[in-house]
Amino acid sequence: MDFRKKEARFVRLQLRETQYFHLDEVEIYGTQCKSCDATGTDEAALAANFYRHQTQRPPVTLREVSSEMLPAFTVDDKIPVLHWYINNTVSSPTHLGMVAYDNAIDQLNRGDFKYYGETLHHLSRALNQYPVLNKSVLVFGLTGVNCDAISLWKGAKLVYVIDYNLPISEHPQVQVISYEHYTKSNIQADTGISISSFEHDGLGRYGDPINPTGDFEAMKLAKKLIKKGGFLFLAVPVGKDCIVWNAHRIYGRIRLPMMLEGWELIECFGFDDSLFDQRLGAYRKQPVFVLKNL
Repeated sequence: MDFRKKEARFVRLQLRETQYFHLDEVEIYGTQCKSCDATGTDEAALAANFYRHQTQRPPVTLREVSSEMLPAFTVDDKIPVLHWYINNTVSSPTHLGMVAYDNAIDQLNRGDFKYYGETLHHLSRALNQYPVLNKSVLVFGLTGVNCDAISLWKGAKLVYVIDYNLPISEHPQVQVISYEHYTKSNIQADTGISISSFEHDGLGRYGDPINPTGDFEAMKLAKKLIKKGGFLFLAVPVGKDCIVWNAHRIYGRIRLPMMLEGWELIECFGFDDSLFDQRLGAYRKQPVFVLKNL
C-alpha cells in the first residue's frame, strides 16, 4: 500500500483473526507532522491515540504514578492516591461468538445475567426510560459480551464497539470498529454506553497511554461520536475522590462534576449523596447517569 501523503503518529500491524503473523525486514520512515503534535494539543489526534492503537503500552513494572504527573493526576494534590496494580493488557483479540450472545440474551430474559450486578438494574431502568429501540448504539470498552448484548436485548438495530483492544464479534448487528474508521465513515451513533470504562482511561491498565486527563478526554471524544441531542449512559465508581493506581478512579465531589462538564444531566439511576461519604477507596455502586449531548 502507498502511504505517501498520509499523516499518522503510529503504524499498527495486526491480524484480526487467530493465526500466525509473519514479518520480515519491515522498515518504516517518516517525519513529524503538524496535526500529530506529540504535545497532544490537537484534540482529534489525541482522541484517536486512545482508540486506534496499542503502541504506547506502559511497562509491567509501572506500579507508581510518576512524580512529574502526580499533580495532574491528583488535581493539584486534592485527590489521594491508593494502590492496586492490575495488568489487563492482552496479546490477542477477545473472540465474541454467537453462542455467548445467545446465552447472554437467554440470561437477560430470565433475569439472571450477572454483568455488574446492581449497575445492570440501573442501566436496564435507564434504557426503559430512554429507549434504544431501532437506534444505533456506540459501546465504549468491551471485555466480553455485555453492553452489546444488553443493547440488542433492548431492541437496538446496530451496535458499534470501540475499545483499546478491539475484540472480534460474530454477531451480524455488532460492528467492532477503530476510531479512525468510525470518524472517516462519518458515523454518529444515536446513543452511547460507557459502563465501568472511562474511569480506567489513562491509567495504563488495559494498555492505554498514561494520561492524567484520559477520562475527561474520553468524555470529549464521546461528544464527537454521539449525535447532538443523543444520550450517553455513563457508569463510574462513585465515592470519595481518589485514584486507585492503576485499577481505576473513584469519583467524588471534586472529579465527578469535572467528568460531567459539557453534558446535560437528565437523570440518575442509583445515585444519592451518601455515596460521597463512604470509606476512602471503597464504593458501593456505579450509578448510571443519563447525559444529553449538548
